[in-house]
Amino acid sequence: MNVANPQGVRALVEYYKFDWETTKRAFGSDNSLELNSLLHQAWISGWRPGQPIPPEIQLKVLEHFRKLFDAEMEAYQAQVRALPEPKPKSEDDRPRSATAKSS
Repeated sequence: MNVANPQGVRALVEYYKFDWETTKRAFGSDNSLELNSLLHQAWISGWRPGQPIPPEIQLKVLEHFRKLFDAEMEAYQAQVRALPEPKPKSEDDRPRSATAKSS
């Protein structure tokens, strides 16, 4: 069975009569090649849905999602930096304070 082949881990999970969608959800897989490979490693090491994911694999899963988050945050920051600068408000556009005395 090829670790890099998501069909491989799916076949393994279904061979043991576990539902594939439920298993992916329990593991936290986003269907990426990396997470399916980690799911395969966890399965081979004895993990099953409802059990804690082995710590060394859980750390790699969290790292995967941290990388995704960092990439999304970087893209968001680039969009914000690309926004046009707001025009400075002139004195006439500012609301007058209630305590200001008129002449």
